[in-house]
Amino acid sequence: SQGSKGVFKCDSPDLEKLDISFHESRGMGVLIEGFIPGEEIALECFTIDRVTHVLAFSNKTHFPQNDCIDKSVSFFADLDPTVEARVTELNRTIVNAFGLVNGITHAEYKVHKGIPYLIEIAARGAGSGVSGTIIPGITGFDVNQFIIDSALNRKSREYHGIRQSKYAYLEFMEFAPGKVKSISMKDDVASNAEVMYLNIHKGDVIRSVSDSRDRAGMFIVIDDSIERVKEKVRALREAVEISSE
Repeated sequence: SQGSKGVFKCDSPDLEKLDISFHESRGMGVLIEGFIPGEEIALECFTIDRVTHVLAFSNKTHFPQNDCIDKSVSFFADLDPTVEARVTELNRTIVNAFGLVNGITHAEYKVHKGIPYLIEIAARGAGSGVSGTIIPGITGFDVNQFIIDSALNRKSREYHGIRQSKYAYLEFMEFAPGKVKSISMKDDVASNAEVMYLNIHKGDVIRSVSDSRDRAGMFIVIDDSIERVKEKVRALREAVEISSE
C-alpha cells in the first residue's frame, strides 16, 4: 500500500482498523500476516550488467502510534558487519532472481536475531528525497542520470567502487494535533538542511499520524561528520513553531 495507507500493526482483533484497510484497498480484500519484530533497514543498490552493487544502508525509526510509518531514516554507515553481509547476499540473490540487467533497486528488511527478512523490494529509488537528494549527496552517484544512461544503452562513467562517503539523516516532523493558527520558521537554521518543507498551512487541521498523508513536513541533512549531522538535526527540530487551537 503506497504510503502505508490502511496498514496497521494489531495486537488483538480490531474491526475499526480492518474497516479502514478494506476502504484503502477499494474493497478488494485485506492481507493479514505475522509481524516480525526487530530493526528495520533499507538498502539502496544499482545493478549493471547483472552485477548488483551496494550504494548505502539506512536505519529506520517509526511513529509510536503506527509501527508501519517511517519517522526517520539515518544513513550513518553503522550497521553490524555480519548483518550487513547477510543482507547484501540475500539482496543480491533476490535481484538476480527477478532478472534485473541494468537499473536501481530499493529494498527494506527487518532484522530479527541477526536474520534479515524481506519486507519489500522494487526496481526503483526510494522516495522522500532519498534517491534524488541523499544518495547523490553521500555517494556522488547520480541515480537519475544512471537510469537515463541505462535506458539509452550508454555508459557515461566508471561505476565500480562507488560507496557512501558522507552521512545523512531524514526526519518527518510531527506537531501537536489541532487547527493551525500560525507558523513561524527560523530561516537561518532551516538553511542548514538540504531539503526542508512543510505540508501544512494556516487553517489546516493537524492530525495524529496514522499514514504518510498525515506527516506535516520533513527535512534532510547531509554532512561529512555524523556529529555535525546530529547538531543540525537538533537545531532543525526547534526551527519551526506551530501555534494551534
